[in-house]
Amino acid sequence: MTAAEFQTELKNGKTSQYDVVVLDGVQLEWAGKKNTLPPGRYLVLNNVPNTVAPKPAAADPANVIPLGPVLVDLGDGAASQIVNWTRNHPALRSLNLDNLDIFKSKLIDVPAGSTAQVMVESTLGPAMVELMSTDMRAIVVPFDVTNSDWPFDVSFLIFLSYATDYLGTGGGWAVARSSQPGMTISDRLPENATTVDCKGPGNLEVGVGTGPDGSASFGPLPKVGVYTVHWTGAAAAGDKKDGTRSSREYAVNLLDPAESDIRAAEQIKVATEVATAKPGDNGRAVRSIWPWMILAALAVVMLEWFVYNRKVHV
Repeated sequence: MTAAEFQTELKNGKTSQYDVVVLDGVQLEWAGKKNTLPPGRYLVLNNVPNTVAPKPAAADPANVIPLGPVLVDLGDGAASQIVNWTRNHPALRSLNLDNLDIFKSKLIDVPAGSTAQVMVESTLGPAMVELMSTDMRAIVVPFDVTNSDWPFDVSFLIFLSYATDYLGTGGGWAVARSSQPGMTISDRLPENATTVDCKGPGNLEVGVGTGPDGSASFGPLPKVGVYTVHWTGAAAAGDKKDGTRSSREYAVNLLDPAESDIRAAEQIKVATEVATAKPGDNGRAVRSIWPWMILAALAVVMLEWFVYNRKVHV
């Protein structure tokens, strides 16, 4: 899909069907603002989204950098090498970036107060960052990967796989709306959310922990059913709003979808074979008789031992 086609779907509100969007050198327009990422999960290459100009004079109040997923684009830079990366990040696990050389860097800065987290650092500054907001998460690689030797290394393919999996299933906020009994759900609430509480089936109250960045944890969730989180403040996409209170629902299901399925299976997979039920059995089944034969043999042995003891008894 071209950038223009995706921008059209964005204007028509049809982008929620995509788990992850990969943008290579593309600048989106959202809510009247250029180069801004709308709600969703994104892997951004060769671009610095949601940028602001560098701070000039401190006396100018218009130069206050707003809080949120903000980066400062400082323009192009010279060649650089990777010096450090977050090895325990799900998108970078097991990767070795020591041999990555960037022939033409993109200089960026993470201002104070920004929610951006630096994932990879080069000799000229951040080379990969993660952006987070209430309903948006993105991994940003600001430089053009074709101006590096990364595409020729297997770590690039592994990174693409890990990053899309992390963004689409395991990492994005408001993605894991389903959990299992005994687990804890972690999510991100809208900014300035207050008086947060969580109630489950039968008006069961669940512990809540919140952080200053809007992160929240609910649990453990002891029973199956629907759990509802309420807070005072704004509602994000997909949330419910009732006056000053907003709410979000989470489902807690059984450990295995087949646990509650008690129907007789027509087919059962065993190793490399499939056992299929035969029609017309009328409920009859072949039963093994070897357990009864063993019991009969045991009875004969016990009787023989009893007779022998009676003969030798004085």
